[in-house]
Amino acid sequence: MDELARRLREDAAKIAAEIPADLDRRIAASIEAAETPPRRAERGRGSSLSLWWASSLTGIAAVAAIVLVLNLNSGGYEPVNAPVADMPPLLPELDLDVRPATLTAPLQRELDNLRSDLEKAEQAVREELPLSL
Repeated sequence: MDELARRLREDAAKIAAEIPADLDRRIAASIEAAETPPRRAERGRGSSLSLWWASSLTGIAAVAAIVLVLNLNSGGYEPVNAPVADMPPLLPELDLDVRPATLTAPLQRELDNLRSDLEKAEQAVREELPLSL
């Protein structure tokens, strides 16, 4: 980092530029203002403590108000039995012949085939990896 700073200073010294007096004064004032930290109002420990208490009490009061409102509004829910308007059916009425599907034989055959494949894979793994642990 020192090498970079040295090179920058050397390069800046090689630049021939005139700085107007007004700009030079403004730059100096800006640098002086930046170097001097702004003064903060001195607050004692008591003011931060009282602020903490005030925010805590405000939070507790807000929670109590919410609980009170919720308890007042929960006084028994009764469903409203509003009359249903006569609406035309969304689907036309169809005469459907509904019968349970009986596909147990193909599913049982598929389950047996799956079981057989798993047994073959297990046997292949046992042959490749002997259990001599």
